[in-house]
Amino acid sequence: MDARSGSAGDQDIGRVTTEGRLPEQSEKPSDAGSRLGRYDADLGALAEFGSRFVPLASDAETTEWLLAHGAPHGLVRSWFVELLAHVMSSYDAHGLTGSYPMHLLSMKQWRSLVGADLKAGARLLDVGAGAGYVTDYARPLFEHITCSETSKQLARRLRARGFEVIEADLATAEHTPRTEYDVISCLNVLDRTSYPRRLLGHLRSRCTQSTRLVVAMPLPVSAHVHVGGATISPVERLPADAPTWEASVVALSRELFLPSGLSIVRIARAPYFSRGDRHAALYVLDDAIWVLQPAPT
Repeated sequence: MDARSGSAGDQDIGRVTTEGRLPEQSEKPSDAGSRLGRYDADLGALAEFGSRFVPLASDAETTEWLLAHGAPHGLVRSWFVELLAHVMSSYDAHGLTGSYPMHLLSMKQWRSLVGADLKAGARLLDVGAGAGYVTDYARPLFEHITCSETSKQLARRLRARGFEVIEADLATAEHTPRTEYDVISCLNVLDRTSYPRRLLGHLRSRCTQSTRLVVAMPLPVSAHVHVGGATISPVERLPADAPTWEASVVALSRELFLPSGLSIVRIARAPYFSRGDRHAALYVLDDAIWVLQPAPT
């Protein structure tokens, strides 16, 4: 279910940027990520949410990831994955072949967003965790991590990384464990599921008053769902008319999160990187990240 299970390009052909040179070994830790993506925002254009914005920055882990995965997959693997995606879901194809490593937040960036809210023995539920590339960076902050995933191939890779896995779509599953979590993350998933509002409502129902819900989404919104080898529109629509990153943040905050009974604690911006293929050396999406909590009742 997660966009993290496939290339960013596969999720958003036509909106992905691949501008600029790839990182070099001599590059400073703060340079590569910031050059290839944005971490800043126009606070005035964020209206009443400007005070919630937390500026992140590229760091050593981001640059290390870019140096390790900046070279695209070769022609043979690119063609093979595309062929598999005609006979199985793109998520299973990427999980089967171990293709398209991804990066969103470093451990330091995770800490900047939720570290102040954590206590000893903290527990994380990562919804739609893909192959676990993004989840791995959260390991130092949590004593226990559970992942949910609908793709059998991706669930297999998560278990191989040592994660506990709920193999179900939490938007529609009737019976799943009701463990309490300190943080629930849903990164690049709401714009790739048929029922984003239902899923958000389900995650809200899992929150205690102290739970932090971390949601990430590439902006402007371009929601679609991969089913087998096809792409279809979601059943439930997300606000998608805003022309800029900041306007999209405002629209989603006002029209999706606040009406769902959630308060906005922090907002951040970060590039969402995916290893490239025969079409592009590197895929980069422009993500917004919300840290939410249940609104007082």
